[in-house]
Amino acid sequence: YSLFVDLINQKTLFQEYTPIFTTFRKYQEEIKNTFKTSYSSGPLECMNNHIKVIKRNAYGMRSFYNFKLRIEICLKNLYSRHQKRSRKHVVF
Repeated sequence: YSLFVDLINQKTLFQEYTPIFTTFRKYQEEIKNTFKTSYSSGPLECMNNHIKVIKRNAYGMRSFYNFKLRIEICLKNLYSRHQKRSRKHVVF
């Protein structure tokens, strides 16, 4: 983290990068938290993406119950595949 802070506080020769470094400085505390913790939003984003794909494919379904059931079945399969790959426990 200290190397990151040193890099964003340096003066840059390229003016195109100035807004990027300003944004990094603005969110410096949040970035520091990401370096401290090992949490990831990857599994959640994966689930969200799968639900969106199912929703796109299920356009016109008349029964919300069947739509919800389809999501639960697909996420159950996704969850079981995810558990085989990693030992971390994901809570749904």
